[in-house]
Amino acid sequence: MYRIAFNRHAPRVRVTFVCLLLFLIACDQQTEPTRVGTPPIVSVADVQVRTIPVYIEFPGSIEAVKSVELLARVEGFLKSRNFEEGSTVRTGDLLYVIDPKPYEAALKKTEGQLIVSKAALANAKHKLERQRPLVEKSFISKQAFDNFLAQVKEKEGQVKADQAAVDQARLNLSYCSIHAPFNGRIGYTAVNVGNLVTPSENPKLARLVQMDPIYVVFRPSDKQLPRMSEQQSKTPIQVSVVLSDKSQYGHIGEVDAIDNRIDPSTNTIKMRGVMPNPDGLLIPGEFVKVRAFLGNQGNTVLVPQAALSEQQGGYRVFVVGTGNVVSARQVTLGATYQGMRVILDGLTSGERVVVSGLQKLKSGTKIQLQSTANPENPKEILPKITKPVTIKPDSLNN
Repeated sequence: MYRIAFNRHAPRVRVTFVCLLLFLIACDQQTEPTRVGTPPIVSVADVQVRTIPVYIEFPGSIEAVKSVELLARVEGFLKSRNFEEGSTVRTGDLLYVIDPKPYEAALKKTEGQLIVSKAALANAKHKLERQRPLVEKSFISKQAFDNFLAQVKEKEGQVKADQAAVDQARLNLSYCSIHAPFNGRIGYTAVNVGNLVTPSENPKLARLVQMDPIYVVFRPSDKQLPRMSEQQSKTPIQVSVVLSDKSQYGHIGEVDAIDNRIDPSTNTIKMRGVMPNPDGLLIPGEFVKVRAFLGNQGNTVLVPQAALSEQQGGYRVFVVGTGNVVSARQVTLGATYQGMRVILDGLTSGERVVVSGLQKLKSGTKIQLQSTANPENPKEILPKITKPVTIKPDSLNN
């Protein structure tokens, strides 16, 4: 039979173990405040006030200054096409030739008729002059003389009609040669050599578009219009273009026209700029981003974007106060610019804001500075502005 032995010292061991555990927990609790109480190390930046150029961005599109459909104005077989599709043509270049032979023959026929009518007119005038002294001496009646005079008038009318026929025939012959009305890029041909073209059924030959200069069209809202109209009245608004691949187009244009009516369905107004396009990079129908320059904005408060934190639908910054104690402050935001933000309200020049370690902070926290923006070299924290600030459309309403 087995016997179960009980250690009479076991309860004492348990008590000793529990006491040791409580001692270790107490020691840990005593060291924790020391770790939490260490001031967090953060970076700060000076609030800066500068004069900056201001832009506003819009979606826009490219339109041609001139665009024309080349049409056949006479009927005939297409004899030649004298251009490469998609090429650039100059004013006066011969583009198409419609077979001119029928119209050359028609011109010769009308010119012959004109010669006959002119000869008849000359003969009628000669007869009239011979009858003039006879009627003065009453050798012929006044009625007979008036008949000769009427014949002259009739022949004069015939000459004018035949001259008009010659002019029309010459005009029809000129329509057989189709020339470029202006410099531009010509598109695909709609008909090939040998096809019959007619003014009524198959008149379209190709489209010619002027490429330089070119229009860029955008639509400010009715709320943005007063500020932009004011700027336009002082000096034409400069516009630049960002292409679909995010690259900046290399030329600057100017607004040349503002429409006279706001579209009630969108509360926007059409505005148009003219831009140089010597290389033909901008194509009619292309969608682009338009940046309109609204002038320089003075006394603009700027802080790094990293200084902002969102709270309850608003934004705040931590301002460094006396003794490196921070306080949270609500701010009103304006434009954005490459890691910086315009502050419309809430900060003034000379203040400093925290730009790192924001998650460790609350009002009343004492901080330890890791690095401070050097007034002699402010770009250590806040980069120097080398490009214009871009205002989103909604920012103009503030």
